[in-house]
Amino acid sequence: MKKIIKFTILEKGDFPRLSKQILDFYKPKYKSPFTKTTIDNSTIICLAIDENKIIGAIRTISDLTRHAEIVDLIVDKDYRKQKIGTKLVQLIVNRLIKYGVKNIGLTTEPHEDWLIGFYQKIGFKLLKDSVYLEFEK
Repeated sequence: MKKIIKFTILEKGDFPRLSKQILDFYKPKYKSPFTKTTIDNSTIICLAIDENKIIGAIRTISDLTRHAEIVDLIVDKDYRKQKIGTKLVQLIVNRLIKYGVKNIGLTTEPHEDWLIGFYQKIGFKLLKDSVYLEFEK
């Protein structure tokens, strides 16, 4: 019997009802702190759920008008290669477009060619005239 994965889109007001489960899903995957504040400062979170267990998640940070940054796409290793990541990206992109967001970007691992290809298949393009810079403390 094929499992039925449910997809849920959460916006700011919806986060509190699932924040513990979201934290439990994300925390073990990051060395730097992933906290309730991380969730609360997100704009939209999309989840893939199998029988009340989060098996995939993606977040965005956005002003909901001009810019959005997609962050933290993770699919549980036991559920990969089932198009769950693709569906999560499509859901969050479609919601951002619905708001009228003009620029949707993301950062991915440069040494993971398959990730770059993954995002390109969905419609993201490498920017030739841009350089991503990050402030170093």
